[in-house]
Amino acid sequence: MAKNKNFSASPAKGSVLLYGRHPVFAAIANPSRQILKICAAAENAPELKKHLTANQKDNVPLQIVDRKDIDKMLPREAVHQGYAAQCKELEGYSIEDICALADQRPDCHILVLDQVTDPQNIGAIIRSCVAFDTLALVIQDKNSPQETGAMAKASAGMIELLPICRVTNLSRALNRLKEAGFWILGMDGYAQTTIGQINKAGKTAIVMGSEGKGMRRLVEESCDASVKLPISPKVESLNVSTAAAIALYEINRRFMEFARSKFGNDEAKLAKVSIVSGDGDRQIIRMANLSIVGSFSVNGVAKLHSELIKTSLVPEFYELWPEKFTNVTNGITPRRWLLHANNALADLITATIGDSWVTQLEDLSRLEEFVDNKDFVEKFRAIKKENKERLAKIIFKTTGVMVDPHSMFVVQAKRIHEYKRQLMTILQVIGDYLDIIKDNRRPACAKTYIFAGKAAPSYNFAKLIIKLINNVADVVNNDPRVNDMLKVVFIPDYKVSLAERLIPAANVSVQSSTAGFEASGTGNMKFALNGALTVGTLDGANIEIREAVGEDNFYLFGLKENEIDDMRKNNKYNPRDYYERSDYIKRILNAVNSNLFCEKDYVLLFKPIYEELLNRDYYFVLADLEAFDKAKEQAGADFLDKGAWAKKAILNVARIGYFSSDRAVMEYAKKIWHIDPS
Repeated sequence: MAKNKNFSASPAKGSVLLYGRHPVFAAIANPSRQILKICAAAENAPELKKHLTANQKDNVPLQIVDRKDIDKMLPREAVHQGYAAQCKELEGYSIEDICALADQRPDCHILVLDQVTDPQNIGAIIRSCVAFDTLALVIQDKNSPQETGAMAKASAGMIELLPICRVTNLSRALNRLKEAGFWILGMDGYAQTTIGQINKAGKTAIVMGSEGKGMRRLVEESCDASVKLPISPKVESLNVSTAAAIALYEINRRFMEFARSKFGNDEAKLAKVSIVSGDGDRQIIRMANLSIVGSFSVNGVAKLHSELIKTSLVPEFYELWPEKFTNVTNGITPRRWLLHANNALADLITATIGDSWVTQLEDLSRLEEFVDNKDFVEKFRAIKKENKERLAKIIFKTTGVMVDPHSMFVVQAKRIHEYKRQLMTILQVIGDYLDIIKDNRRPACAKTYIFAGKAAPSYNFAKLIIKLINNVADVVNNDPRVNDMLKVVFIPDYKVSLAERLIPAANVSVQSSTAGFEASGTGNMKFALNGALTVGTLDGANIEIREAVGEDNFYLFGLKENEIDDMRKNNKYNPRDYYERSDYIKRILNAVNSNLFCEKDYVLLFKPIYEELLNRDYYFVLADLEAFDKAKEQAGADFLDKGAWAKKAILNVARIGYFSSDRAVMEYAKKIWHIDPS
C-alpha cells in the first residue's frame, strides 16, 4: 500500500464518505459494507491496518495522507480523527424484510420516523436504537436525508448494525406492520396516556414525527394509540433523538420492575438478569438477556444443552419463567443429506424397505431386519466404497494427495474452533506418525485423516491449528517410511457441496468437542445417517445419538461435562501433570515444539500451541488425548472385520431416524408455536 494523495473528496452517486474512528472501523467490520477506498493520517495507519481483513488488505486501496488533506475533503466542522473511507451506500431493507425479522422476535420493537430530516438527529437516534436493541428503523424515503458521513458520525458507527427501511408511503407501511402483528404507538405531546401506562406485550412500533410538525394526520390515524413522555409541562417538547432514547429505555425499565416483583431486593439476581449492565458512560446491552426477555420461548437444541441453559447459563431466568424453557433437539433433512447427497444408498434403502423413510425417517428402523442379509450388506459396502473412491478423486484434484480408498477414512469436518478440538485429532495423528518412524509400530489399520472447515477471519489461533494440520500433512504424506499406513488431508474451501461428497464417504466421524461446549451438532447426525461410526464425547446431541444407535456402535471417550465443570471450578486441572506423567503426550508435544513440522524459515512456528496446552489448555485436550487414542485404535481394530463393521454402520443408519428435521419442526409447532401443522 503506497502513499497516495489522490483520494476523492466527491463521492460518486451511490457512495458515501465516512469519517471518524468509530464509523470507519465499524464499516470495516461490517461484511455488508463495500469499501472502495480508505485514507488515514500517517500516525493512524498501523492501527487501521490491524482492523483490515486479509481480503481488504489485498483489494481496498489504502492511502496514507496528512491530516490537512483529510480536512480539505470534508466539511469544515467534520471531526475525522485522521480517518476517512469512501464506501458504497448500505443496501436498505424492505418492510417485508422487517416483518420477517420480527417473526423471529415476538416481543421486539421498532422505531418509525415521520419526516425527521436532520442527519445528526437520525444518527443519534440510530445510536439509541442499537443501545436498546431496537429491531429496525423505518423512515420515509422522500422526506428523510440519505446516508451521509455526518449521520454515520453521529451514530458512532452504529449505522452499520441497525437494519434501516426506507418506505415510500409511511401509512401503508404501518398498516403492513399491523398485519404482521405490531401494536403501533404514536408519540404525541398532547396525548392523555404516557408510554409507561401502556402494558400491551408483543411487537411494538413507536412512531415519532418531526420536532416542529409532529406526525402527519394520515400517519397519526394509522396508529393504534397515542402516547407521550412524562415530562414537565414547563417543556413543550424534547429533541427527537432524546425522546427516542427515553422511549426505548422505558421498554427496558418494565422488565426490571417485573424481575424485582419476583426477586425482591436480591440484587445479585437482579444484576444477573438486567438487560442493561454497567453505569455512566460504560453501560452495555446484554444481548442474551434481551433475547430471553423478548422471546416467547427459550429452548436448547439437545437434552444436555437444555439442562445447561437452565442450571448453569441462565438459572435466574429459569427461576423467573420455568414455563418458557424447553428442549427441541436439532434435526437434519433426509432429503438433502441422504436422498440427494447419497442417492445410491437412498435407492438401496428404498428398494429394500420402500420410500416412506423420505418423510418418516424413523421408518429406517426396518433396515435392522437386513443387517445379516448378505446381499444387502454387500451392496451397502459397495456403495460406501464407490463414495470413497469418488472422494479420493476430489482430494487428488484439490490437494494433489493420493489416498487409498481401502483405508479407514477418519473425517473431522466442521468449523475450526478450539472447543471442537481438531487440535486433539492432529496431535493424535502426530502420535501415530512418531510410533511408525521411531518405534516401527504400525496402527491397527491404514487410516486417512480428512479435515475440512473454516476459521473465523480474526481467530488467529484456529488458523494456526489449520497451519499445523497442513504442515503435518506435508511431512507425513511425503515420508516413505509411512507408505500408505497414514495419510493426512486438509480439504480447502469447505462448503455444502463438498460436504455432500465428504459425508457419504466417511467411515469414522470425529465428534470430539469438550463436553459441555457443543450445543447440539448436526454434522454428527449427517455422518451417522450415511453409515459413519462416531468417535466422540458425551457432548451435545452425541449423548442422544449414542443412546439411539447403541453403545456398541459408538466409540465413546473423554471426560463428562460434570467432571470438567468440577475440575475447572475447583482448580483441579493442571495440564502439565498430564505432560509429565505420560510419555505419549510428552513425545507429541515436544514434536510440536520442535522444527519437525516447520518450514526452515519459521523456527518453532507452533510454540504458541505448545505453550497454550501446557499452561492453560482451557478445552482439556491433554486430559482427553490418551482416551481419544484408545477409542480410535479400537475403531481401527474393528474396521479390519469388514462384515462386523458394515453391521455397525447399517445399525447407525437404521437407528438415526429420530434426528429428522421433520420431527424437530413438529416439536417446535407443538411445544413452542402451539399450532397443529396438519
